[in-house]
Amino acid sequence: MFNGLRNRFWTVFILYFALLSTEEVCAQQKRLDSLRVLLNKSTVDSTRIRLLLILATEYNNVNPEQTVVFAEEALKLSQKNKDDYSEAGAYNQMGSAQQLLGYFNAANSYISKAEAIYLRLGKQKELGDTYTYYGNVAWGQGNHSKALEYCLKALEIREKINDKTGQALSITNIGVLYRVLNDYDRALMYLERALKIRESIKDEAGIATSYNNIGGVYEKKNEIEKAIAYQNKALDIHKKLGDRRNEGNTYNYLGIIAEKQGQLEKALEYHSLALEMRQALGDQTFIVASYNRLAKVLLLKKDYARAEYYLKMALESAQRIGARDRYTECLNTMHELSEAKGDFKMAMYYFKRYIAVRDSVFSLEKKRMVEEMNAKFSSDEKDRQLLVFKSQEELNKKEIDNKNLTLALVAIATIFMGVVAYMSFRKSRERAKINRQLQAQGELISIKNRELEEQKLQILKINEGLQEKNEQIEQASEELMQSNEEILAQRDNISQKNKQLNQVLELLESKSTKIESSIRYAQRIQTAMLPSKEQLKMALPHHFIMFRPKDIVSGDFYWLHKTTIHTFVAVVDCTGHGVPGAFMSLIGDAYLSLLIVQKGMTNPDDILLALDICIHRALKHEEKDNKNRDGMDISLVVLNNTQKTLEFAGAHQALYVVQNEKMQIFRGDKHGIAGNDLRPKKFTQHQILASEPTLCYLCSDGYQDQFGGPTNVKFGRKELANVLLKNSSLDLEPQKDALEADFDNWKGTHTQIDDVLCLGFKI
Repeated sequence: MFNGLRNRFWTVFILYFALLSTEEVCAQQKRLDSLRVLLNKSTVDSTRIRLLLILATEYNNVNPEQTVVFAEEALKLSQKNKDDYSEAGAYNQMGSAQQLLGYFNAANSYISKAEAIYLRLGKQKELGDTYTYYGNVAWGQGNHSKALEYCLKALEIREKINDKTGQALSITNIGVLYRVLNDYDRALMYLERALKIRESIKDEAGIATSYNNIGGVYEKKNEIEKAIAYQNKALDIHKKLGDRRNEGNTYNYLGIIAEKQGQLEKALEYHSLALEMRQALGDQTFIVASYNRLAKVLLLKKDYARAEYYLKMALESAQRIGARDRYTECLNTMHELSEAKGDFKMAMYYFKRYIAVRDSVFSLEKKRMVEEMNAKFSSDEKDRQLLVFKSQEELNKKEIDNKNLTLALVAIATIFMGVVAYMSFRKSRERAKINRQLQAQGELISIKNRELEEQKLQILKINEGLQEKNEQIEQASEELMQSNEEILAQRDNISQKNKQLNQVLELLESKSTKIESSIRYAQRIQTAMLPSKEQLKMALPHHFIMFRPKDIVSGDFYWLHKTTIHTFVAVVDCTGHGVPGAFMSLIGDAYLSLLIVQKGMTNPDDILLALDICIHRALKHEEKDNKNRDGMDISLVVLNNTQKTLEFAGAHQALYVVQNEKMQIFRGDKHGIAGNDLRPKKFTQHQILASEPTLCYLCSDGYQDQFGGPTNVKFGRKELANVLLKNSSLDLEPQKDALEADFDNWKGTHTQIDDVLCLGFKI
């Protein structure tokens, strides 16, 4: 009965945490769905390749088998389009996924193809990533010296190109290797160095991984409070980022710590969570580790049947994927389980297998001692069985005493054999540790020697160059000594002119620096003028803004104001761009605030008429000698928050409205604000009912006027409307991504000709 209750408890517990995990990955799933929608709609091979590689990377932490599907499709398209760079990226993604699935030979095959392409293309950063993938495979196979070699190789490249993120990853991997080699002080030195780099570049995911690894070292050093603190800090970040693989690793760390504290129920809880997440991800190497950890805890709880169940699955999986370290750990745990059950014959069997795998070379003397103990054990076992048989027939005290004596002899023989084997194992492990440390140090020394040789060759080349230069200088010196006074005078004259030119150049550089600094400061002022993210979120909960100034500062700007009844939204395109346009934007912002915020005007047509008059007066257009005819185009929408209606007026700008998957275009009047026309103007007001879901788009003319495409023509207003309607079924943020992708594809290598501003919102 108690076993049934316990099984039901674990079932409910796992279902509860599965529900929590579902909520945490919703945000990530939404992003994956949006990327899939873009992929299905894209017809351009280059865009499809990019989206496929992004999806392959995203699924690597969720479903490695799906990563293989996307990477294979990206590989086919890359080869079809002769895109070597993307082909190498696809090979690396396939190799990483195969490594996670436990297919190490296949992983190395794919990664080697990526390496060959990157070497041919001279892509240093990508080569660093490739050597990291190699290291991961070697780690999974238990080949720590090879893993360290690849880590050092990746680090060398990343330091040369100043790749901070890559440096942190390589240094972390080196630290973890030292932890495995039980060199905890050196492991902490590397791991804390990696943490500082990640904190300097604000890499949240990397910071969390560093916390995990540092906590793991403190657990090995038995500094439990520090270990728990670091693991909990890491867990908070992994949950925030939706990183289920590293969340599972953190639960595994916390389970190991709970074991050390004797909190076995809590340890089972943590290890069960880790196993569930690793099974969902298909991460075979770490699934084996979770089986082994659960078996160790159940062994301590004396739940031998469940412990044996997990260990058999662990041994089968470890042998299938070729994970030597994991297989060795599971054999040792199976030996401990058999010994705890009193099955000394199986305990001996598993211990011998453990020793054989862990250290294949035993001395003849050690073999002889093990065989003697085995023979002694076998003889004593037969005697024990005979005595038991006799005790059942005679049932007297003497035979029971003989049975107990036989059992004691068996126990003594087993203990003696275990002590001898343990002493041999410990010496072997110490020798292996020293050899690994010496090998790592030798590899480091080898790298330094190669660097010194390269420096020596560079110095020799420099010396040869200097010698050649000295000979040239001597020859030139002789020629100068033979020249006449006129040449000397010309030289002096040229020298003087050079000084003057250098002074002018320095002055120009100084002025250029000051001008750029002033414009950068103006950019901060203009940015402060725009509505903040909080104001936009409060007034328009569902919106996006695509804002790309042509220069540092912009002549385009967006304006927002919300009252209890109305919400005012405007997109304004001032004459020119850069500094002149930015000055005009300040004037436009000031007069919109005056007319709407201070004077309380609410009708968009009246607001535009008043704005036209204010700009004419501000720029003194009525004066005869004033040749300034600057102005602006504007689209202004006034939302009635209570009546669910919106009113629109525009000057040279339109409003695009989508309802029920159909678009209406409300065009603004054909005259702008201010400019050359000094006559009184009239602006048309449009009213739209928004009782059903409505999407509105306000755009300056920078998008539609951009030159590009195969024939280098304008994008066009009609094509802009088609793009907006095509993407209107997506969420607002993916709509922005699609709008930017279409713009970049159209523009290609052409120069951006104007400021670009598009604002979309849903009511």
